[in-house]
Amino acid sequence: MLKQICSNIILLTGLLWPGHLYAQKTDTLVTVEVKANMAVENVWSPRPIQQIDKRTLEMLNSVSVADATRFFSGVLLKDYGGLGGLKTISVRSLGAGYTGVMYDGVMLSDVQAGQIDLGKISTANIEKITLYNGQPLEVLMPAKAFAAGSVLNLQTNVGDGTATKKKWTGSAMLKAGSFNFFNPSATLRYRHDNFLQMLNAEWQSSTGRYPYKAYELDGSIKKRENSDFKSLRLVYDAGYQWNTNSKVQFKAYHYNSERGLPGAVTLYTTGGKERLSDQNSFAQAIFKTSMSARSRLMFLAKYAHQYNFYKDPNTRYGPQGLENRFTQQEYYISAGYSYRIAAAFSAAYSSDFLINNLKGEGQFATAFAQPRRKTSLNNILLDGKWNRLELQANLLHYYQSEVVKNGPASRELSKLNPSISLAIQPFKTDIYLRFFYKNIFKTPTFNDLYYAYVGNTDLRPEQAVQYNIGLTWKKDSLSKTTNVQGSIDLYLSEVKDKIVAVPQQNLFRWTMLNFGRVRSKGIDVALQAHRKINGHTSISAKLAYGFQQAKEADKNSPFYDTQIPYTPLHSGSIQLQTTFRRFDLAANTVLSSYRYKLGDVIPDNLVKEWATVDLYASYRFFLNHNKSRVFAELNNVLNAQYDIIKFYPMPRFNYRMGCAINF
Repeated sequence: MLKQICSNIILLTGLLWPGHLYAQKTDTLVTVEVKANMAVENVWSPRPIQQIDKRTLEMLNSVSVADATRFFSGVLLKDYGGLGGLKTISVRSLGAGYTGVMYDGVMLSDVQAGQIDLGKISTANIEKITLYNGQPLEVLMPAKAFAAGSVLNLQTNVGDGTATKKKWTGSAMLKAGSFNFFNPSATLRYRHDNFLQMLNAEWQSSTGRYPYKAYELDGSIKKRENSDFKSLRLVYDAGYQWNTNSKVQFKAYHYNSERGLPGAVTLYTTGGKERLSDQNSFAQAIFKTSMSARSRLMFLAKYAHQYNFYKDPNTRYGPQGLENRFTQQEYYISAGYSYRIAAAFSAAYSSDFLINNLKGEGQFATAFAQPRRKTSLNNILLDGKWNRLELQANLLHYYQSEVVKNGPASRELSKLNPSISLAIQPFKTDIYLRFFYKNIFKTPTFNDLYYAYVGNTDLRPEQAVQYNIGLTWKKDSLSKTTNVQGSIDLYLSEVKDKIVAVPQQNLFRWTMLNFGRVRSKGIDVALQAHRKINGHTSISAKLAYGFQQAKEADKNSPFYDTQIPYTPLHSGSIQLQTTFRRFDLAANTVLSSYRYKLGDVIPDNLVKEWATVDLYASYRFFLNHNKSRVFAELNNVLNAQYDIIKFYPMPRFNYRMGCAINF
């Protein structure tokens, strides 16, 4: 049997391996599911979709959502080193501000920074991660879901336990490993008739003192400093379903963390001493119902509160160092309605209204503007599905106004943004063609507009346009034991009026300006194969490859026609996973070619290519008739020394072990 498994792994790898991938490596990557039928959605979708389910997440050694997104093609992860460092993603070189994050049907936001730190979002209770290029496929969605260049949709396991007759069910997991990593979590569920409640709690902590090779010529081994973190997450979910067409869901979320911010490691300097404390909470409710066989209705409400305390003990800011406190509040309501006009044709309308406040205290927040932003979004969508054709078009109107307590406010903003996509099956074979176009923009963040000495209230929003043309296919064997799927997408995007920091009179005074234009073109390739050998043995192989050429397109820029910083030409990933009786085994590789940290193509700016290999093994068993497992994760088994951001060294070889039980 072992010989047969090995031969099948070689066969599946041979089906997927493109000869040119060996040349260079990646920063990002794609992923699909272990089960052959799980990625079918991407085959007929008019826009690229990439998805990871819970079983695959376990075998990717992912602690945070940021870790998992490395396996999506076209995604560039910015990881500032350290186990608790900032982690954001940029899809197809648009920038992190164009990536929307949806958490159980509602968009997350950070109007101060304009990007979501995915390192703070644990995978412990995540059921599925889906990346939509452009926007989600569902017709009835909040208007804000259409206001991003791409959407990362996070779905938690709220529905777990619904198939059992037990009123009380639960699960617990304990994970520990290198650098004093400690990660217990537990979930308790109560179900009575159509009412479901769930409480989830998780703790994470680590000293973060991992070894790395110093940048000095002697190559001595040092320990990462100020990379410790500890965090607590509490989530309460409740849901009630009257019938198959009407349900309401409520979620209350609290996250509290304290962490060091590991600085850049330069010659004879081991990093910074800055500290950051976060308290993020929100409560949200969604109600969906079918008013008739043709019409559906949706209501949504959310309140969010974020508090950040930043401290830098450096005495150059004064005897007490630098301390800044910022508090954000968000009030969000949304309503939507969809109507099936004919058997193959539907229309939908959604309207959102948001109020965002930001208060600041500290040395750099003296006479802070204390801005309040009001945002209105209205989206109309038309969707047609025929036997071999799907067509979807939408038009989004965005209106924004701001008031401040101190200083001038930014200008009002009113924008119309269209999008259109289609998928067609030109032949009776399982080959599909797809195309999408989207016009979108990114508003200046509160930091861009109002941060002391740097903010500029005259900023215009960035403008972006996206084009994509692709081909997808799938092939099943006659016995349905082997499945092969693939997609190749060519894309072009352009961003103008980029918001960048530029020096004023000298290098010590900077300000934010609209300057520059970036034109990107690339290719995303995703291949997967799944083979079921018998009733208890299966093998999956997946490959993702991305080519990105993202260059400065403004002829007035000194960096005209050069690749933008931290954008490798080649990136990719390989996943090999097998299930044999009660054992799960996986080997995963992430690769990135070289890139430059600044526009100047000189050796001092070079960030070298890198590749990591991770291994996973687990054994599943029953404890008192409940599913349980023990597992081990070996990360970076080749002990590679690499940076994603220059001078922010990443962990070398490390491990985690643990167990998970259901009850």
